[in-house]
Amino acid sequence: MKRFLLFFIVLIVGFLATNAQKTDFLTDERDGQKYEIMLFGEHWWMTENMNFVTEKGSWCYNNEAENCAIYGKLYDWKTASEVCPAGWRLPSNDDWYSLIEHLGGKDKAGCNMKKREGGLWKCTMKEPTQTICFNALPNGYFLEGTTFELKGTNAYWWSSTDYDLGYYWVYGLDCGFPGIYKFDYDQQAGFGVRCVKDAD
Repeated sequence: MKRFLLFFIVLIVGFLATNAQKTDFLTDERDGQKYEIMLFGEHWWMTENMNFVTEKGSWCYNNEAENCAIYGKLYDWKTASEVCPAGWRLPSNDDWYSLIEHLGGKDKAGCNMKKREGGLWKCTMKEPTQTICFNALPNGYFLEGTTFELKGTNAYWWSSTDYDLGYYWVYGLDCGFPGIYKFDYDQQAGFGVRCVKDAD
């Protein structure tokens, strides 16, 4: 019995070690900001939104600096495609697909991405408890040059993959919905940015 119990404990410890998420930190040499990063499969992902200040093409939600400190900045697509630190890139559709599969598929990946602590998601969660950390916060979006919408209920990020002339794929999470979805949008809109790079 003792031998069986010892074997069971070793098996569980080995499983947890194998499935533990590898984390680290990236320092953006341009401004000294630190971002937590995590290894998902064969790619390192930022688990925080980019918050690099640019001369144009980026906004804090409602033009309030405290929102950038929490949610990161919202970028138009051209700025998003250039804002990642050296060695990192704006994720393509293929990068997003790989992440989504690692997090359980498009129908339930969202529940593994949302950061529940802090009460920033302004809805009643009707999803399984988060099991893998991506720290997604409901950053909302910027539209039509003046309108900020959906902070507290929705999270959005650009991809580098185009849909049609001037339109690019965007990935989103909704309150209370366990999946992740994509849609195309005009490059002038403002969405969040997560950067990715291939594992060494």
